[in-house]
Amino acid sequence: PAEANPYLAAGKFPFAPVTPEALRKLAEGEFGGEALYEGWAASLDNAEAAALLRLNGKEETDHGNRLLQAAALLEG
Repeated sequence: PAEANPYLAAGKFPFAPVTPEALRKLAEGEFGGEALYEGWAASLDNAEAAALLRLNGKEETDHGNRLLQAAALLEG
């Protein structure tokens, strides 16, 4: 539940108000997530496990790109 999620304190968004600037900052974190997953993947000897982690990294980048698109739409 939202109450147990540290990113949704008291059931609210992790930032308020939702602004283009806030969305761009959140996107930066998503892009950093790709680098994190790549580091984990590079440290593994198991190619299949590494490939799965790299897929997670790509999803992080996709999230960041969508956040940037939303920010652009809010700027109007």
